[in-house]
Amino acid sequence: MLLNENSLDPTQVKRDIQWMNKAAHRTVDFDKAGTQKNNHHYWRGLAAVATGVISSDDDLFAWGVGVFKQAVDELDQHGALPQEMARHERAIHYQSFALQPLLPLAAFANQQHVPLFDYRSPTGHTIGDAIAFFGDALANPDVIKAYTPEPQMIDDAGSDFFAFAEFYARHPGSAPLTPSIRKGLEQPTFATRIGGNITVVDGYVPAAKK
Repeated sequence: MLLNENSLDPTQVKRDIQWMNKAAHRTVDFDKAGTQKNNHHYWRGLAAVATGVISSDDDLFAWGVGVFKQAVDELDQHGALPQEMARHERAIHYQSFALQPLLPLAAFANQQHVPLFDYRSPTGHTIGDAIAFFGDALANPDVIKAYTPEPQMIDDAGSDFFAFAEFYARHPGSAPLTPSIRKGLEQPTFATRIGGNITVVDGYVPAAKK
C-alpha cells in the first residue's frame, strides 16, 4: 500500500489521511440527509470503507459495510438491482456501474476479516447473484424486458465495463463467472474510479484454452 511507502513524507501522509477522513464524513453526512440509495450510495459506501481502513475510523468503516448489505438486501429474485433497472436503455450498463464500487468495497472489508462476499440477504441472495444476473443479461438482453422495454445500450467495449468482476473472480469460493463475463475479462480492465488498471491490481487470470 502507498500508506506504507517509505519514500513518502510521514507528516504529509498524516495530513492527507486527516483530510480524506473529513471529506468522507462530509460525504456520509450528505448521503444520510438524502434518500438516494442507488449506485451513488454505493460509491459513498466504498469511500467510507476505504477511508475508514486507512484512518482507523470504525464508524466510517461500519457505515460503508452497511451500504453493501443494503445493496444485497435490495436484490430482486433474479439478482437485479431494482433502482438500476429503472435506467431504461442503460439498465445493463448501470447494473455494471453499481457493481463497480460494491466489489472493491467487499474486497476492502474482506482484508479486515469482514466476509462481505459471503453475506446473504434475508431472502438468501449474495453479491454473486447480482453478478450472475449481469452476465445473463449481457448474454441475452431480452432478460431486461421484464424491467424496461427499451433496447439496451451496452458498453462492453469499454475497459471499465467488466472491472468489478476482477475482484470477485479472485476471491476464493466465488461462484464461477458466466461465459459472457469470462469473455469480457480476456482483455485488460481499467477503471479510473477504483484504482486504474484493475487487471494489474487484482486481476483475474483466465484458464488456459484447451
